[in-house]
Amino acid sequence: MASPCDTLDIVPRVSWGARNAKPGLDKAVLPLDMMVYTHTHGPSCSDRHACAAIVREVQAFHMDRKASPFSDIGYSFLIGSDGSIFEGRGWAIRPAYDLRYNGKGFGTAFIGRYASKDNASTPFTHHAAISAHDL
Repeated sequence: MASPCDTLDIVPRVSWGARNAKPGLDKAVLPLDMMVYTHTHGPSCSDRHACAAIVREVQAFHMDRKASPFSDIGYSFLIGSDGSIFEGRGWAIRPAYDLRYNGKGFGTAFIGRYASKDNASTPFTHHAAISAHDL
């Protein structure tokens, strides 16, 4: 019997142009108990091509920052406004998005800025919500 995850259309790392991760990533100790959602705090996107460019920027920000650079993009998955799901670290690698939750739950980031009191917030789309539910 197929897993519900087998039917998801997840954009693999090679398709969005991911850089190779630095050595030393820890495998996730499965099962993780939760899915934690956040947002990228930056621009949003409305198609797969634009979203892939932002995912590459997020990866570069995580890996190239001077203070405490990551070995790879920190999130397990990222979701665009069009509903596209991008593989970050995926299911098998321990996420690195928040010290409180890294070993407890997968980290999924909505691409955009979703601050409730911010006039520059990205409108939350039905497509993104459905993808988050399915993931």
